[in-house]
Formats: sequence, C-alpha cells, structure tokens
Amino acid sequence: MTTEILPNLVAGTNAQRNATTGRVDQLIAILRGLVMAADTGLSRLSAMEEGLVRYAAALRNERRPGKMEELGRLLWVEPMLRPKKVAERLEMTIAGAGKVLSRAAALDLIVEVSERDSWKAYVTPDVGLALGLLTKPIGRPRRWPNAPDHIRPTLGALAAR
Repeated sequence: MTTEILPNLVAGTNAQRNATTGRVDQLIAILRGLVMAADTGLSRLSAMEEGLVRYAAALRNERRPGKMEELGRLLWVEPMLRPKKVAERLEMTIAGAGKVLSRAAALDLIVEVSERDSWKAYVTPDVGLALGLLTKPIGRPRRWPNAPDHIRPTLGALAAR
C-alpha cells in the first residue's frame, strides 16, 4: 500500500543528557525502542491494509452500496467517526449517516464503542484495539484471505480516489 518509509519516533533517555560513560548501553536501548516502534508501525499498517481488503470485499457483495464507498475512504483517514462528522464530510443527513455507519457495523467493518443511543461513536477494529476501546479476542485470530481477483477492481477504485 505504500512505497515510502514510515517514520517512527524513539525518545532518548534522561541519562543521555549528562552521561559520559555507558553510551553503548543507551544506544542499544534506543535501538530496541526503534525496533519495537517499527514492529508496531508495521502491524498497524498491515491491519489497515487488511481492513481495506475486507471493506472492498463487503462493497463488492453489496447490492446497493450507496455512500458505503465514500465511508470506506473516510475511514482510511479518520478511523473513529460519529454520525454528525460523517454527515458533514459526506454531505448527507445525520440520520442517513447513522444508517450508513450501522450498515458498516453490521458487516463487521467498524465497531460501535459508545454504547449510547444519543451519541454513537464507531471505530475500526484495529484502532479500537490499539486505543484499548476493544478487548483482544481470545483464541486463534481469524485469518482473512488475500484480496481475491474479483474485488481487485474495487480495491483499485478505492485507492485511486
């Protein structure tokens, strides 16, 4: 999905400011932090790509997708949404935005995290796990298949916009 190197930030330690000895140990600790940040970044990128493939497959199977395609593109850049925000960004009513979000939630593409009727918030599963809003499922993780050939045009259309 990307050809650019993704940046990772590693904070140094307080001991680095005044240390005259032990710099090798400090460097090793910083490099370990960089490796952990890179692993986290790669796993998050993999989860985003997996979500895009699942979204494209769901769109391909929908008989009348409506604003679902636009919602998928919006979720790619804003993984936590409320109906009011969707209504503003996709130029639709708040009720219509709530229905589109509910449809996406019914397809397990997003998860409702607010548990309130008057103020609903939806998040993609990978971001919900990263923020601690969702609990990690117990047991063997579901293996999503690679993008089948019949949804590649949908993936290309989503990526092009």
